[in-house]
Amino acid sequence: MNDGNWETEGGTSAGTSATLAKGLNILNVLAAAGRPVRMKELIAATGLTRPTLHRLLQTLVDEGFVMHQREERNYTVGMHLLEMAHQVWDGLDIRQTAAVEMELLRNEYHEAAQLSVRDGDFVVHVDELESLYDVRTSSQLGQRVALGHSPMGLAVAAFSSPAERERLIVAERSRGGQAAARQFRLQLDLVRVRGYAVHIGDGADAVCGIAAPIMDHRGRAAFALGIVGPAFRMAENELHELGPAVLESARRISERVGGQSRIVLNTPPPQAASPGVWSISDSPDLIGDSPVWQARRQRLYWLDTGGPALCWANPGKSDSHKTRIPLSEVTTGLAIASDGRLLLNGNSGYQLFDPDTAQSERLAHIMMAESELRYNGGGCDAAGRFWVGTMHIDGPTRGGGHLYRLNPDRTIKHYAVEGHAHGNGIGWSPDNRVMYIADSGGRVVNAFDYDLERGEISNMRPFLRLSGPGSDSPAGLAVDRDGNVWVTMWDGWRLQCHAPDGALRDVVWLPVPRPSSCVFGGEDMRTLFVTSARIRVSHRVLEQAPQSGFTLAFQTKVPGLPVAKFAVLGSA
Repeated sequence: MNDGNWETEGGTSAGTSATLAKGLNILNVLAAAGRPVRMKELIAATGLTRPTLHRLLQTLVDEGFVMHQREERNYTVGMHLLEMAHQVWDGLDIRQTAAVEMELLRNEYHEAAQLSVRDGDFVVHVDELESLYDVRTSSQLGQRVALGHSPMGLAVAAFSSPAERERLIVAERSRGGQAAARQFRLQLDLVRVRGYAVHIGDGADAVCGIAAPIMDHRGRAAFALGIVGPAFRMAENELHELGPAVLESARRISERVGGQSRIVLNTPPPQAASPGVWSISDSPDLIGDSPVWQARRQRLYWLDTGGPALCWANPGKSDSHKTRIPLSEVTTGLAIASDGRLLLNGNSGYQLFDPDTAQSERLAHIMMAESELRYNGGGCDAAGRFWVGTMHIDGPTRGGGHLYRLNPDRTIKHYAVEGHAHGNGIGWSPDNRVMYIADSGGRVVNAFDYDLERGEISNMRPFLRLSGPGSDSPAGLAVDRDGNVWVTMWDGWRLQCHAPDGALRDVVWLPVPRPSSCVFGGEDMRTLFVTSARIRVSHRVLEQAPQSGFTLAFQTKVPGLPVAKFAVLGSA
């Protein structure tokens, strides 16, 4: 930079350092925003006066560290800074760092391993180890492929900034129309939920593959690592089986180059599963969640958030098997409606869905308080209102714990709850005077005073708090007729039963590390059904927990409370 422009009056080193710090702060603000920023926003974020900020910005623009978009009157990170970032990544020699992991994947699964780097709206395949099979796909080394047309491209695009993802979706809409944009958005959402991308090619000679992002220090993806092969050897279910191994390899590369990485569970079972636990499903889900019991049909419904899909089974029937219906968006909330339909809650809002006809009716939608949030677990109160929590799309530790209440008249109320990080399972005491919400990010179940007539919450306090080392956290919950609260412990291999005063009454050990949610059902309401997940679990742990992703069940002594229904106005 021009040294004269950075010196304060008198040219002291202290003054120069202070001015340099101000300039670096400007760059940090622009980088963190992930979008163009106006002068007014920069003044608020940096605390600088307009003349000082203008002078510093002009120097940064002159040196190429900041780009001034004059027509839009905003500022963004300049190309010189991006060029320096690329030089840093080049200096780290990603190919050499990734070589060991690529060889491990190729030797274990015999298919081609690839490393790709982002280049604008494309990825370039910069390294490849050929398949060990005699019949293999042609080499893609050096090819430049659009982001949405390969697993590597999808993995990189999904973990770009929110503004960048929206730009890519808009571009897809201009190329292929609204349907193509919706499909592209679903693909990006699923990659972020799963942690990896799956791409299924068309035709007998198609190439299919799976890829996971290699993260930089900001949690953005500049590279992707993947496995590709011919479609006849790589069906979709087989690709998902490769997910844990690809995720682990990409995580190790990210850590070696100083990047952020998503946690992959590698904790073995602490003890054997309790007796009397059985599976009611005949195939695993990626992220089984949000189970609800419909007494009229003696049917259990639940979601596979990672599918995305709606699932159900009639566990009391001898010939019961799991039915699975694909859904068009990531869906995380589920309730029985008073007219027999199902209330579904997903990224586009709320809808009533008829599982017999697959017909749906849109109810309402509200823009999230923050762009990186998504809906999570939900439940209905006794008056037929549906409550749902939110979470940060990158996981429970990132915060984002807002609550939304959908009323029977289809209006929505938003609650920003201070100190609440990640809304998950929701339930009520038998007298409806206490509402419980699992906060997975805070490793706590919070209790609120509840006014059923008004549908209002107050006086938040911890009901159950986990402390000490470990990644286990409360996820779903269900309440029995004595007021005991049953809580699934994600990453904890167990359920815990707590008395109304919070005291621990029982622990049920499960054959899966990630039990996600639970609900009471069965003819006498003494069966507790437990959904589970197999996503982001290491291959070693999955070998020890082959029932991961299955829906489990066991008998309890005290019957559970029936799940309340969402009140559809005009229905019986």
